[in-house]
Amino acid sequence: GQDALRTADGFAMARHVYAAQTLPSEFESISQYSASKLEEVERIHVFMRKLQQIEADYAKELTKLTDKTWAVEASKRDSITSMSERSEAQEAVTLRTAWECVLQEVKTRATAIDTRAKTLSIEVVQPIVEVMKELEKMQRALTAEGRLRLKELHESHSALRKVQLLYQLEKDSTDEAEAKLKRARNLPGRKEKELKRLSERYDAASKRLSSAEEVLNRHETSCQQDQHELFQKALPETVNKLRDEEVRRVTKMFNLMLTYHGLEKEYTEGVNERLCRLGEVLRLGDVDLDVQEFMAAAQHVKAGSQPSCIALINPAAKGRLVVANVAPSKSSSAPVVKWQQRHCVLMPRRLDGAAAPPSLYLFKAENSASPLKVIKLGDSSSDEDEHGHEDAARGQRCRAHTYRVHVSVYNKANCFGLRSGSEVLHFQALNENEFVTWLGAFATLEEQASPSMNLAALSSHGYPTLRTLEVTVIDARGVTRDSEYTCHVYLDSDLYARTPPSRGSSEVNPAWSSHFIFHDVAKDIVELRLVLTSKLAAIVDWVLDSEKEWVLCLPLRDIFDGDGAPLEQWHQLGTSFINSGSDTRDEPADTGRQANASLRAQARRRNSVSTAGARLSRYSGQTARSSPTIAAPPSVRLRLRKDVMRLRPVAMYADM
Repeated sequence: GQDALRTADGFAMARHVYAAQTLPSEFESISQYSASKLEEVERIHVFMRKLQQIEADYAKELTKLTDKTWAVEASKRDSITSMSERSEAQEAVTLRTAWECVLQEVKTRATAIDTRAKTLSIEVVQPIVEVMKELEKMQRALTAEGRLRLKELHESHSALRKVQLLYQLEKDSTDEAEAKLKRARNLPGRKEKELKRLSERYDAASKRLSSAEEVLNRHETSCQQDQHELFQKALPETVNKLRDEEVRRVTKMFNLMLTYHGLEKEYTEGVNERLCRLGEVLRLGDVDLDVQEFMAAAQHVKAGSQPSCIALINPAAKGRLVVANVAPSKSSSAPVVKWQQRHCVLMPRRLDGAAAPPSLYLFKAENSASPLKVIKLGDSSSDEDEHGHEDAARGQRCRAHTYRVHVSVYNKANCFGLRSGSEVLHFQALNENEFVTWLGAFATLEEQASPSMNLAALSSHGYPTLRTLEVTVIDARGVTRDSEYTCHVYLDSDLYARTPPSRGSSEVNPAWSSHFIFHDVAKDIVELRLVLTSKLAAIVDWVLDSEKEWVLCLPLRDIFDGDGAPLEQWHQLGTSFINSGSDTRDEPADTGRQANASLRAQARRRNSVSTAGARLSRYSGQTARSSPTIAAPPSVRLRLRKDVMRLRPVAMYADM
């Protein structure tokens, strides 16, 4: 039984010895594999470091190339309009501007590459070095610990083998003594003394074998415990730590690669965005602008001189317009309106770039060397009457402004008026699209010249309003002679519309029922004016061909302060007679608006008929006539309707 146990223990020990021989080799394979992965991280680090250095050198070379090519000084480059501003403005550009945009893009790309190289060094290269150092330190510590434990186990097994060898020697010696004792007992004739000596040898060998067995058992138990602790606890923990470090290594490397991908993506998106903007700017290239610059340089256009049509660069609008020209008639005393096509160019600034108000140039043709007329559209001083008093209402509208002219004035569509100071011109666009384009260009210049208000100023001065006025001229009564009568509708001193001629006399009232709608009436327009003439007149800026006129002035404040219901009533007109160099008007009868008599007085001073009379005398060649007496001024029936929409900012901006 003991031999069988010894045989089983031998097999078990053989298995332990085999495990002690195979597990260290497996641990060594794991350590070598981990070391190879660490070398892989080092190769990635070397690649990223060289890539970062190449990117930095490339950025420097691009910057040097741009600085050598770009003729603009570095201190003045910030004042150059950026590509995004040019693409948003949608303005035509020259070849020089396009080339500057290309250099801007390359310079910006060099800056972006340099920034990417620095970020790559900080966020990728340096973290890889830290990962390498940390992993290498941890791996070395764990490998050294595992190898130390394996060495201790190997030494323990070596000691066990020595004890096993001693035990085997003692066992062989005991077996030999036992065999001799058995043979001596089985042979007859053996002496007691010899049997006793053999028995003592066997007992001594058995004692030594027992002692050797105890030592062997202790070594085996200790070795088994050490091996169990190493194989079941220490080495698996070390392998798990190595595995965890491998997970950390792979995770960190993936994160760093994702960081690199984010840098590349951000750089690529920036490049694509800049290239799209550059493409938009290049598509705005206009060959005509370069030709115009060449012609302007060839003609040596100086400040204050009259430029040619082709020398006007970057206009706000340009194209053909039909201009109304007032000329004297050979057959009658009334002036004649002649329409002539002109090539018009609206410039937002002066050609030499100096600070100057916008101007409208009128040329005979596109190849004209000098303009026929130049209209300044900037601010002008406030008008004063003949007594030297400033007109406050007129002073509010000292800038040039445009307004729509109703088709009834000239029987022509797409007409608009332009007032700049005391000068008024009427234009007709070739089509509706041109009409909208020109009005939009003038409106843009007017908005740029107007002072802006913040929300606090708006709340104190009043939020902007959209005012709409509908005027229906129904009929008239009380006319004194048989003639054709026409009503001219003005807002302040600007002619907006007029009725067709209608026959009337002391027995028959002239009737029209003409309906006019005035959209977006400006806040600084103070009155609605109605002029009744006894002949169809070609009126441009208060030019009259009748020797007698009747005038009605209605303050818009009274109209827009009332309720929204249509108001239809008769209004009695005042009388005015035109003399050469003088203006004598009868006060109109009571219209129920004595509170606004000062406004009407201002209107008469602002729109002096003496100027029109002098112009009429110049056209007709007639001498001054005395003022006849009228028994009673006529009356006109009007239907007025108003609509006011107040524009308020939304709540999210009102509290800012």
